[in-house]
Amino acid sequence: MTHPSATLPKSTTTLVLAEPRTGRRARRAALLAAEPDLEVMATCSDEAEVHTQLERRIPDVVLTDPRLPGTGPHGTGLIRRLTQGPHRIPVLVLADPEPLHAALETLQAGAHGLLFKDTDDDRLPRAVRLVADGQAVLSPRITWPLIDACVQRSPLPALDRLTPREREVLALTGAGLSIREIADRLVISHFTARTHVRRTMVKLGARRRAGLVAIAYGAGVVHPRTHQPAP
Repeated sequence: MTHPSATLPKSTTTLVLAEPRTGRRARRAALLAAEPDLEVMATCSDEAEVHTQLERRIPDVVLTDPRLPGTGPHGTGLIRRLTQGPHRIPVLVLADPEPLHAALETLQAGAHGLLFKDTDDDRLPRAVRLVADGQAVLSPRITWPLIDACVQRSPLPALDRLTPREREVLALTGAGLSIREIADRLVISHFTARTHVRRTMVKLGARRRAGLVAIAYGAGVVHPRTHQPAP
């Protein structure tokens, strides 16, 4: 089902919703379409429909269920094709809480965000906006397993290559602050904060902001109990 487009303000975020279950697809589409700054371009029941819609118009975000037919194990095939394709479309995944390794695989495939299906509905519109803005969104229940997996599999990079400001940005990112919140905390512009985050990611070899979180905890930049920047 394709929703008609009107002339949209620049602040409008467009998305394609891919969900195999008809009732759940309709409910989520109605929830998101009720937001004045979100436009549900189309709803899809399988991967073929997703690609058909992308031939017509590229959205800011694709919101998908990893059980979508034709997408490969845990939806990883579709995620890779969207995030690594020519348009590099951000993907937000709505996954089942179990098995946990399946959720981790969607992140390894390149998903920009992951929420579990039992997440409160009021979190979903904000998650779409954050992913469209280039930020990572993670369900709190997967944060620690993700950090453990990253720290155990990869040696921690040296932090001495960071400037003092980049180290501050690393600590605030690890503490869970968004780019806008980092900008407010450091009294800098949103653009400058985003630039610092990107440079920190490049220097530390992190592909996603979630990787910065793992590095911040593993290096002791964020206190593991308080989840606040370490003194």
